Amino acid sequence: WPGRRSLENYRIIIQQRGDRIIASVEDRRSGGVGRDAGGVEFHFVIQVPRRASTNLRNLHGEIWLEGVEGSHFLQNESGGMRVRKAEGEIRAASTSGNLELDQLVGQVHARTVSGHIQSIGNEGEIRLRTISGNVSVTEMTGVLAAATTSGNLDADLIGVSSGIYMEAVSGNIRLGLPSDSGFQIRAKAMGYDFGGLNPSEFVEETRSDGEKSITLRGGGVPVSLSTLSGRVTLTESQ
Repeated sequence: WPGRRSLENYRIIIQQRGDRIIASVEDRRSGGVGRDAGGVEFHFVIQVPRRASTNLRNLHGEIWLEGVEGSHFLQNESGGMRVRKAEGEIRAASTSGNLELDQLVGQVHARTVSGHIQSIGNEGEIRLRTISGNVSVTEMTGVLAAATTSGNLDADLIGVSSGIYMEAVSGNIRLGLPSDSGFQIRAKAMGYDFGGLNPSEFVEETRSDGEKSITLRGGGVPVSLSTLSGRVTLTESQ
């Protein structure tokens, strides 16, 4: 609060409608929320039971969600998001903010236009998409689908249940795979680096269109990697 504006000009409303809590800030002079706040910022900290579904929306600012189970939808226009230690179905969408997803369990769908996505220690079905940002995935278990247009994709997995799909247009893809499982990999890129794999554990075939087919440790879980103008690198998970 810059101090030059009186907080008496604002009305903070928190009300209950059935099983819903609705919180809002209104400018008394305009009767709405569309007026320039003049540097005044409002922060809501809402404590709920662990088993509670949430619907969180914001235009400018950050959204944090932590320690809940249920169905969650987060939407932000120009701020970052952090979702931590949550379970259930989680959907997060931002236009120009970064997304941080930490220790989640369940179905996770996250997308941003011009931000980066960081996924740490998540378990379940993880689907991540950005247009001009990077995607970083570490210590993940489950199913991964990640895509970017002009960024890079980097992933280290400790367990894969049924498949991996990673796609970039002008970026590079690096994938670290668990050393105790077999994989059937199809990769298409401008360049390849398989130096991080044990040469005795995989068989490589090159198709007529330049696509690579790699059978790692006898095959098994399907993996699809594709980039138009980037490089595909395969390693063992760190």
